[in-house]
Amino acid sequence: EVDKTQIPIADQEQPTTMSTDERNRMKILEMNEDNLNKNDKKELRDLRDKRDDEKVDTALHMTTSEFDTLSAEYKDIEDRIKDKTATEEDLKRKEELEEKGIGAGTAESQAGEAVTHFTIRMLKKGYTIEQIEEYLNGVVSNPDHVLGGSDALKAWVPRGIATAKKVIEEVGGVDNIETISWDTDEGRQAIGVRTTKQGFKTASDMFIKTKDGTKIGVSLKKDGQVRILSGGWKTQQQKLRADMLANDTQGELTKKKYR
Repeated sequence: EVDKTQIPIADQEQPTTMSTDERNRMKILEMNEDNLNKNDKKELRDLRDKRDDEKVDTALHMTTSEFDTLSAEYKDIEDRIKDKTATEEDLKRKEELEEKGIGAGTAESQAGEAVTHFTIRMLKKGYTIEQIEEYLNGVVSNPDHVLGGSDALKAWVPRGIATAKKVIEEVGGVDNIETISWDTDEGRQAIGVRTTKQGFKTASDMFIKTKDGTKIGVSLKKDGQVRILSGGWKTQQQKLRADMLANDTQGELTKKKYR
């Protein structure tokens, strides 16, 4: 048996992508969500989890040139919406762009958050920190990557990895993590957290669910601040929001668009 810890991650893993069949299957299950049996519910959770991973990997590998091109297209569509000249195709394309994270905060912050998500996922798969560091440093070594433009941006990598370590320590080890989800609709649904459309806005950038069902919110900011909350979900989220607003010296929280 091959020892996966001796082979670079880039030679073993590809960015997560969902097939057309998987996307269609997820839509069918969602249309009948109230009447699903136990197996179908698990299948839907797994598909949502995969879609969440796909969004994370898209953000993690985003280049500046691609982000700028997509952002310009998004702005043009928004302008047409304001002018009431947008077509049905425009509205559909806007949704597609939002699925790629366009219009939901900066590319840098999204990629930075994705570093932590990716690190925990890879540790759960049995890779080492050294392998993960090698992979992520390789990703941001591209000058066109959204985190590749300066040493300050590249610093998202060690910070994101450090956050992953802190989360793992908080929950009692990587083996105690059942699910990790980004702050996306699919991620929230997979982990059992209400979505923004359902009236729940949160300062957390991602969520962890442990084997005993405990849900933990994680907030990671560019200045290195990390906040991890567990237990008393509603109360703790209110405390987190108040704390972060009080320390929001760069205005990041007040500008954030919730995914």
